[in-house]
Amino acid sequence: MILETEKQQGTSSSFNYSHEYRDHYRQTGIGYRGVFGKGIFNVDLVQSYSNGDSGVRMISIGGGAYLTDSSALTGRIIKLTNSRNDDAGLGINYRHVFNAKGDTSYMLDADFFAIDDYTHATLEGAVFFTPSSKLFASFTRDAISDDDFDANSDELGIGYQHFFMNRIGLTARYANGDYRSRTGEKESYLDFELQVNL
Repeated sequence: MILETEKQQGTSSSFNYSHEYRDHYRQTGIGYRGVFGKGIFNVDLVQSYSNGDSGVRMISIGGGAYLTDSSALTGRIIKLTNSRNDDAGLGINYRHVFNAKGDTSYMLDADFFAIDDYTHATLEGAVFFTPSSKLFASFTRDAISDDDFDANSDELGIGYQHFFMNRIGLTARYANGDYRSRTGEKESYLDFELQVNL
């Protein structure tokens, strides 16, 4: 949904459920986003599974504000939990919509967070053909750097999102990347997301 439309609603809430699957790995997440005037509140929970075993759980809570009718800046506190330890970090997100009042709009979304020796950065660009429909592409880099282990993984993704009656949004995304795996080969997966606006 275009930022200007969200802000004009004054108060709005949305829930989302996402699921991605690739060989020996899957990730499921749920989230809530609330807009209260110019203020924004976000909370997300993501759980991953590897080879059928529970992997990393990520919980993030944050918020921010609309800087203009077409741009928003948010920050968040993130906690990662796995079988060995708990780590916490900080993240930031900036989103801007260009030509928000025209028939076709463009969006740029930049997201970054760092937790201990792990960093994550995503850059996404999108084209809104209508306020309810967008085509987007993204690039993501994950990096781990510590005394015993260094690794980077890059991912390219493309997807499409459509809202029905501005209430129910469905997103399908295809991604391919060189993930940290035993083989080191590129893998592909599909990611589906359902969003409900209240």
